[in-house]
Amino acid sequence: MKLNKLRLQIDNIDEEIAKLLNKRFKIVKEIKQLKQATQLALVDQEREASIIAKNSNFIDAEFKQYYQDIYFTVFKASKEYQKQ
Repeated sequence: MKLNKLRLQIDNIDEEIAKLLNKRFKIVKEIKQLKQATQLALVDQEREASIIAKNSNFIDAEFKQYYQDIYFTVFKASKEYQKQ
């Protein structure tokens, strides 16, 4: 059935995303330590805007808002982790 094949593709993509997010959070952990050691600000809104703008180029127009919503959630989670 085609639905099952499409869902399997989604499952594989979700696994890749989980692995990449894990890598990202390991780097966030290092950034947290550097920020604490050097007393840098937790939030860098210019960097966040730059990331969204740069990577939005890889997203089809009809999906851009959803991409941005997801990435704002990623940023929020990263900041929450850094506050600990």
